[in-house]
Amino acid sequence: MSRLSVTAANSHRSDDTNPSKEKVEFEETILDDLRLLNAVGENDIHTSDYFSQLHDYAVQLIVGRDATKEENLHRFSEMSQGILGQDGARLCLRAKISVGDPNKALRDPVIYRCSSVPRHRTGDKWKVYPTYEFACPVVDSLEGVTHALRTNEYRDRNPQYHWMIEALGLRRVDIWDFRSDCTQRMKSGRTQEPRFSRLNFIYIVLSKRKLQQFVDKGLVRGWDDPRFPTARRGLTIEALQQFMLQQGPSQAVLSMEWDSIWALNKKIVDPRALSVPVHVRNGPAECYTTLKLKHKKSPEIGPKLTPYSSDIMIEQVDALGEEITLMDNAIVRSKTLTVDGHVSSITVDLHLEGDFKATKKKITWLAESPDRPLDYDYIITDYHQEENRGRG
Repeated sequence: MSRLSVTAANSHRSDDTNPSKEKVEFEETILDDLRLLNAVGENDIHTSDYFSQLHDYAVQLIVGRDATKEENLHRFSEMSQGILGQDGARLCLRAKISVGDPNKALRDPVIYRCSSVPRHRTGDKWKVYPTYEFACPVVDSLEGVTHALRTNEYRDRNPQYHWMIEALGLRRVDIWDFRSDCTQRMKSGRTQEPRFSRLNFIYIVLSKRKLQQFVDKGLVRGWDDPRFPTARRGLTIEALQQFMLQQGPSQAVLSMEWDSIWALNKKIVDPRALSVPVHVRNGPAECYTTLKLKHKKSPEIGPKLTPYSSDIMIEQVDALGEEITLMDNAIVRSKTLTVDGHVSSITVDLHLEGDFKATKKKITWLAESPDRPLDYDYIITDYHQEENRGRG
């Protein structure tokens, strides 16, 4: 479920058409990102909600073909019931458009495949599933979408998108491409003006498939590696919004360095992020690290390396209270204030017998360890744009 569309009537739709690539966490992660951006729709829609209608439309196309239909209807019925076993896995339903068309997207594209893989929303009810190329235009039309916004890698598929809708006699959906040239003339002869530019980044890739290669080869510590564009720790929504607005409505393809977002973010965060040094008087004599579970209630997630030190850093907003909880309880013994009333330093004593449940403030802290890496270089060392492969 890596695809999610913003549809009509302030809704969002998860395109759960391929059971072999669907994971609930993919959808949840996308929805979390949308909530963070305050861009959550009123309705939660899935393409699988339309499986019955899509199946009926597929049968309608079979009936409408100009060759013998009875055998094809019978075969598709057997595919749908999953009674063909492994032989059925080799069968698929194609749209009869033009096998010799110069546009390869129109060469009888597959619109239905067999699959016995259960889905998390529909279980094992369906033995066949619609392809994205068939389901997307149909459901867009049914939901009342007026304009489909698509990046230009779908350019050759636009005539295919319109063919599906027209063959079924459904309401037309216009397409706006993310393009850099002036106009695009569709197969129907209608000319559309581009409304958007495409943004590329250098020294980074955004493709999930390419990022997966870094994870699989162990070149990064995981999908939460700070060098990945998937890691948003510390990135403010305000910075992201300002960055997008600064690009303007240009129709040119833009190439930006990944650092440009973080440089803008730094200007926003620095005035707010005031750190306070804290000395733990009865803390460890020397800095050391130990393995701790990332989540106590979910040990399967794995461990993390945690540094300990008698000198730590906390945020200014947390520099209050008498007894606080770090990883263990500590009692604040003294504070030093600046002339404007901010806390400049704190001294605490560990209070190991304290009750963490009774303290109001549970504080996040960072050990001042000389061995703790805080800076990361580019994940890709060559000048790189998203459409190229680069090297790690």
